[in-house]
Amino acid sequence: MNLLALKLIEKLNNLRHKCKTCYILAGYVNHWVRPLKGFYAIIDEGYQAGLESGELQFAGYILFHKLFGRYYLGKKLADILAESLEILQFSHKTKNIQVTEAVWGCQMIVWNLSGMTPAKKSFHNDEMGEKQYLSNCYTHKNYGVICHYQILKSQVLYLYDQPESALSCAIAAQNLLGYIRGQFAVAGHNFYYSLILTALYPSATPARQKQYWQQLLANQQQMQIWADNAPENFRQMYLLVAAEMARISGDRLEAMELYDRAIAEAREQEFIQNEALAAELAAKFWLSLGKEEFAKLYMSKAYSGYRLWGAKRKMSDLQTLYPLLIVKSSATSSMAATLIMSNTGDTQSMPGGTALDLATVMKASQAISGEIVLAELLNKLREIMLENAGAQYGALIVNRDGKLIIENAGNINYADAELSTPVENSDQLPVSVLNYVARTSEKVVLNNARGSEKFATDPYIKLHQLKSLLCMPIVNQGKQIGILYLENNLTEGAFTRDRLELLNLLCSQAAISMENARLYQQSQESAQQLQQSLQQLQQAQLQLVQSEKMSSLGQLVAGVAHEINNPVGFIAGNLSHAQTYIQDLIDHLQLYQQQLADPGKKISDHADQIDLEYVLADLPKLISSMQEGTDRIRDISASMRTFSRADTAKMVKFNIHDGIDSTLLILKHRLKAKAKRSGIEIVKEYGELPQIKCYPGQLNQVFMNLIANAIDAFDEYNQGRDLAESTLIQIKLPFPRNFPRPKGVL
Repeated sequence: MNLLALKLIEKLNNLRHKCKTCYILAGYVNHWVRPLKGFYAIIDEGYQAGLESGELQFAGYILFHKLFGRYYLGKKLADILAESLEILQFSHKTKNIQVTEAVWGCQMIVWNLSGMTPAKKSFHNDEMGEKQYLSNCYTHKNYGVICHYQILKSQVLYLYDQPESALSCAIAAQNLLGYIRGQFAVAGHNFYYSLILTALYPSATPARQKQYWQQLLANQQQMQIWADNAPENFRQMYLLVAAEMARISGDRLEAMELYDRAIAEAREQEFIQNEALAAELAAKFWLSLGKEEFAKLYMSKAYSGYRLWGAKRKMSDLQTLYPLLIVKSSATSSMAATLIMSNTGDTQSMPGGTALDLATVMKASQAISGEIVLAELLNKLREIMLENAGAQYGALIVNRDGKLIIENAGNINYADAELSTPVENSDQLPVSVLNYVARTSEKVVLNNARGSEKFATDPYIKLHQLKSLLCMPIVNQGKQIGILYLENNLTEGAFTRDRLELLNLLCSQAAISMENARLYQQSQESAQQLQQSLQQLQQAQLQLVQSEKMSSLGQLVAGVAHEINNPVGFIAGNLSHAQTYIQDLIDHLQLYQQQLADPGKKISDHADQIDLEYVLADLPKLISSMQEGTDRIRDISASMRTFSRADTAKMVKFNIHDGIDSTLLILKHRLKAKAKRSGIEIVKEYGELPQIKCYPGQLNQVFMNLIANAIDAFDEYNQGRDLAESTLIQIKLPFPRNFPRPKGVL
């Protein structure tokens, strides 16, 4: 409705209303249904309209939303601070206290994060300290501004690992949310409030834990609704809180996946600060499991993100707390480090561990996560798995509607041409092994497949005398979505435990990427269906408009015919009497001429002057011609009424030939010859048809469309031709079955 209002206002060129409408769209509507970063165009339009119309108060409000929107988008803090100074100049000039105090609050937060205040809990700007600031806001009853400030302060305190103080700010903001209802900050409060509760949960009493958990569920339920409507803005928030909830509930595998999904989503949507926060929380999670090398990877990523954001105090905080986990390097893949991983596929730990090159892991993981098209992803997955596992041949099988489908297979250099083949119909893979993995969700590793007691009789293994074989499930959120199959027929025991660990890691990333690719494919299909539906709707709208036009034409014709009919009837009725009167006068004049042999010079001269003899001969012809013209007008009027038949609210008996004739009369002017086309001749080949029961007006509109389309076809056919090239055109009525065919005679 607001977009419709904006379009209407643009047509009316009402700049004051345009400014206010843009303010509502940018501040209260856009982010719930569209990407937050798309609000800039609306902001700029509204601000310019406010300046041009003198609506300076709302122009200031628009700038306020722009500043806070950029903060939530994770734009560089230095840029936000510079922009805040420009907005302050405007708000001072326009004496907009609300905007001024809102900007001051934002400055206090940015100054703190940028390390421009003495300590973590120190909040002030050039104008005043925090205590005086809040006192002024309460005095001016700027409760919405206070709410914004408390939300951002709760975020900052949470970032500094002070959840108790952060909770106090979040609760203070919650009591004022009614003053900012509809603004993006409401979702920001939901997000930080949930994170604060997850931080407090482990050390809380059982009663408090129950209370916190219920609040988390309620917050996530609301966040899910927002994420469904605007995933670009809110899905990364939902995923990160879900990861923290999985952590505190002890679901480690779920937490691992959700942290990575939150990081990827925040990165894709360019929320730098949330990507850094998700990486930091993932690092703390891995550190709690004793996996320092994993923690180092994520913490370095978090540090890099905070650096891009410009949060110098947060960077300093991480350096103090985790000095050994932060590797200050421009390229993570160049770090001289290894990942020490336990065998997640077995219950026992690996003795001594196995070292894997971090650069290899990162390169493979990034290659997998960077592909969104399913076919390309599967092809890349097969190549990466073969390269890193030392396999000769591999396949990716997808579980589609309960059936195993081979979607990609081949060696390191090429893929088989046969795709989307059901496993049960293929002789290119060991079906018994695939079915076992699909049924049990357990991996199968055979160092000598041809000697296996369980699978040696499989036709494929028996035929090819396979040596090393690996088959493992690809699982996403506890659901098996596919199977990885690899084989090496040159070496026994090719799939060592270190390679298994690498494949476990890559399969976890592959599961996420495959699910994302599937969702992307569904979105593309939905978009295509939506486009088709839109085209059908547009066609229906076009037909409706055409029908409305024809209906309006019928009403117009009926009205014109009615208006013509009255004066024409008056003239026609009087002409018959006039003809009689004139004939009587002529007879009387001729009688005078016979009885009065010598009329006198004056009368004779006047008779010669008016050519009395010609007048007496021509006047009856003139009256007769007028009568004929009047009859013609009456025929046209009758045809127009026949065409429109607007008076028929129900079906009546009608002679369709009359309808065709009336339509031809209306279109008569279009049948005449043009500069690029000869005239069109109408050949009537009517049959003997009885009257039919119908709606005459609507049927005549059909005749109008058909004949008009035929004329248009001829006009289009003769474009670019000379009149000499144009032949006599005939339209036969009724139309033949293969009409239109704009060549010669139809």
